[in-house]
Amino acid sequence: MPVDISDRVLAGCWFEWHRQGGCGAGEVRLRDDFADRGEIEPGDWISMESGPGLRWYLGRVETKEAAYPAGVRLRLEGMGVELGEVYPGGFGSDADGVPPQRLGATDLFSLDPDRDLETFDATGDAASVVRLLLSRYVEPAAHITYAAPRVEDSLRPAGVESLKVRGEESARSLIKELAVRAGASSWGVDAAGEFFFLQRRTSIELVLQIGQNVSELEELSDRELLFNRLLLTGDYVYDRADDTDNIAVRSYRWRGNYVEPVSRAAYGERRLRLWIPWIRTQADAVSFSREFFRTYSQPRRRYRVTTGVIDAPVFPWLGAVRLKNAAGFDVATGICDVIRVRFDRVPRMELEIGPEDPRNLWPEPAQDERWELPARSQARGGNLSLTSLTDPWTDGGGGGDSGGSDASTTDTGGDTSLTGDASVESSMSGLSDLSSFSDGLTTEEGTSLTTDSNSDPESSGGSSSDPSDESGDASTGGAGDSDESSDFVSDGSGESSLDSDASSDESDGSDASSS
Repeated sequence: MPVDISDRVLAGCWFEWHRQGGCGAGEVRLRDDFADRGEIEPGDWISMESGPGLRWYLGRVETKEAAYPAGVRLRLEGMGVELGEVYPGGFGSDADGVPPQRLGATDLFSLDPDRDLETFDATGDAASVVRLLLSRYVEPAAHITYAAPRVEDSLRPAGVESLKVRGEESARSLIKELAVRAGASSWGVDAAGEFFFLQRRTSIELVLQIGQNVSELEELSDRELLFNRLLLTGDYVYDRADDTDNIAVRSYRWRGNYVEPVSRAAYGERRLRLWIPWIRTQADAVSFSREFFRTYSQPRRRYRVTTGVIDAPVFPWLGAVRLKNAAGFDVATGICDVIRVRFDRVPRMELEIGPEDPRNLWPEPAQDERWELPARSQARGGNLSLTSLTDPWTDGGGGGDSGGSDASTTDTGGDTSLTGDASVESSMSGLSDLSSFSDGLTTEEGTSLTTDSNSDPESSGGSSSDPSDESGDASTGGAGDSDESSDFVSDGSGESSLDSDASSDESDGSDASSS
């Protein structure tokens, strides 16, 4: 049975929602006595709810710090953390008992040393690879619930020519890259413990207006997230031993150099080095690089917003946010990759409209590096020119507070749209009338509060959401399909709510429970 712990919660608690990851990190502080520090342990699950079936967040306790007289501090990670604990494929029966897993549409690498050990599954695109990873590897090994309809096909080509895994990379790493190919899809595990892989949609989940529900606002204009050259380092390719006497080129690391020429001509070279160790074909590299450039090859304005009091969740994977000035005219419309919810006396959100730093997703290597060259020349890079970089669902926009004009404005940055709609609304479906906010914190681990980290975190329920070598052209890349671009878009609707009655670090009065 869930155990209510809301009367023990102190102020200063928070959690995050990630468009790419679902429920993220969190922190809960309890006023528990030092003698009671063993009641909640790492591996237990905590949910935050406003009432039965109205869940905002679900996370696993990763770290517990108990101190006298301060109390207990719990650091959490959402259920998506389990995607990082599942490693598809293996090295073979003599090693770890699991064969290498090869996915894709072609058989290009018959000379792999472990070719006779591998399992092969034909997959047509990124979404079909994700479905196989979830059904075969993730769902049997984790608490995560998988429903095939919540993995959506890409609106643009998102082919997977060849992908081979040997239990070295996590399912999370693979899904993170496949989501980029699929048009920067939203992915992760939601508050109900359900996996999602969703196309970005045009729906507006929340409208924020200065003077009404915005307490702090900051605009950032910089080149920090502008990248127009990608140097990709991928998998090993094994050459025929009798093709050369030079053993150094019998196997080599696949590398590709991709450039968005329009951006480079306009802003100078902005290079990023990425390691994606399962890519080793031009087609797969172009599929990734093209979608990457849609988001990052143009400078973007970003907006950091702290909201007023909120009474319902705004999940970033289910829709976009529209920001209006005090006069009611649009400043920006876009997706938020990360939203942090702080709940002291009342819940407030901290969000940034704009794309996440790709270096958080793919950290650059710490040092310069070189690798073997193939014995024969091959296509491993090229120009990927995107003829249009605006979003499919917005006219673009300059993004300033330009007073009263309600005419649409266009900007190739594609980060805002001006429509002149002065209404302020928060459109979230599936919500009952929540006149008061009752912070539902729940620790769950089956039928009793123990240290069993294998318990079912969904046992107390929860509401689920609706469903380039620098010269030459990258021949497999489609230069002319960029009418659906870029960095702001998302999907759907939200539900639930949360609360806390903490007037100080010593009081909270929230509705939390623990199982």
